[in-house]
Amino acid sequence: MFCKQIKLAVIVLCLAMSAAATTALAQQPTPQPQTGPEARAGLKNRVFEIKYRDPDSLLSVLKLLGSGMGAMSVSNEYNTITVRDFPENIATIDEAIRRLDTPLPPTPGLEFRVHILIATNAPGAGAANQYPAEVSDVVKQLQTTLSYKNYSLMTSAVLRTKEGAQGISNKGVADFRLTTEGAARNSPIFYDYAARIIKLDGSAPNTAIQIGLFNFSMRIPVETSTGNINYERVGFETPVNMREGEKVVVGTTTMQDKGLIVVISAKIIK
Repeated sequence: MFCKQIKLAVIVLCLAMSAAATTALAQQPTPQPQTGPEARAGLKNRVFEIKYRDPDSLLSVLKLLGSGMGAMSVSNEYNTITVRDFPENIATIDEAIRRLDTPLPPTPGLEFRVHILIATNAPGAGAANQYPAEVSDVVKQLQTTLSYKNYSLMTSAVLRTKEGAQGISNKGVADFRLTTEGAARNSPIFYDYAARIIKLDGSAPNTAIQIGLFNFSMRIPVETSTGNINYERVGFETPVNMREGEKVVVGTTTMQDKGLIVVISAKIIK
């Protein structure tokens, strides 16, 4: 019995000593990182020349590798990133730039062919059924789906671009008139169109060409009851998905007794 009391007393004493030690450690202040002049004395400077990538885009990644006590800045004029930090952080940043600042893969070009057709049922319409041979199959389909029988070419254009938000755009003055009578017969017709946010999707069996937004607009003259001319805007806007070499009817609109059809095709230029 006496031995058991001694063992119990020893255990209680050990627990008390352990609790006291834990309390003492908890009361000790947590060491703080040095931020004074002594710590900053170890900071070094390094200027990195960026050869291939955008320095601003790299900076957003490299900032995560800094110590928090240093600084980084970009010079777009000289295409450089200047780093002030501890040597070990600068070495890490150097390795990251070596991995990230690599040449971009070549971007293929795109060639768009845009044809604007005028459709009518007027007998003896000038230049009726005169259009490029490459859109003849499209016209045959249009003659079965639309109410117009005669088609002629208003204008064609070949435009080149690459992937991106800029895309293509064009504008001009149409070489036809809506009417042969009244004040509007001598008034020009203005048109403009643009294809924006162009992307290539190579995951499909055949590369798909995506146009985020195709916009077409025309300003046509309309004679008022007083004999004056007001310009009215007609047109459409739509996204477009197509394959290389495919001829696509992007959209249609009407102008009095005539119809307007926009047909585009695209070719990838390696």
